[in-house]
Amino acid sequence: MLVALAVPRFVAGLLVDRHESVFQKLEQSRDIYAYDRMWSAINGYEAALGWSDDALLYQRLAQLYLAVARDAALDPSRRLLLLSRSIENQRAALARAPADGFAWAQLALALYSTEGATPAFQAAWRRSVALAPYAPALALTRALLGLRAWASLDAESRALVGDQVAVAVAVDGERLVRQMVAQSERRLALSLLARKPEALTRLQGLLSAS
Repeated sequence: MLVALAVPRFVAGLLVDRHESVFQKLEQSRDIYAYDRMWSAINGYEAALGWSDDALLYQRLAQLYLAVARDAALDPSRRLLLLSRSIENQRAALARAPADGFAWAQLALALYSTEGATPAFQAAWRRSVALAPYAPALALTRALLGLRAWASLDAESRALVGDQVAVAVAVDGERLVRQMVAQSERRLALSLLARKPEALTRLQGLLSAS
């Protein structure tokens, strides 16, 4: 019986193990336009789900769909379809592992990319913050989302943005500055750090050097 239960997971692992490097490069912001390899990984993960119902498979598949949706060659309807698939798979992952702060952040990003700062987006964004408030790997995404969605955020969400900006400044300040294209985002970030002098000084220095 134990062997029979282990076989599906083993087969699923064989189908996805060779795609692990895709995620390592995405996490390092390398080869982020290697769409052929991403599509190969998507096919592997879709096949693996035929063997295993593991939350991580759904989460990785959602991450891949979100990544390929960046392809500038896509028409709007195709991009929306890919984002919808990301949302669907991320929700499936969270139904199985609801305490995953990374998955909630990825869901928030896909929702924002699809429909803007809706209540569903804000709930996912806040849930990610609640589960892992100072996670270095999540701070940049959450800070940028908070800054870009600021005008539409409710008071509960706005109260959390400053801390995410501060963490992002500390752990990935250069990338934060590069991705804050709009001057309004930069001014907002500075204002949110008014009571965080160390983070404010660092951000001011990075902006001056940019």
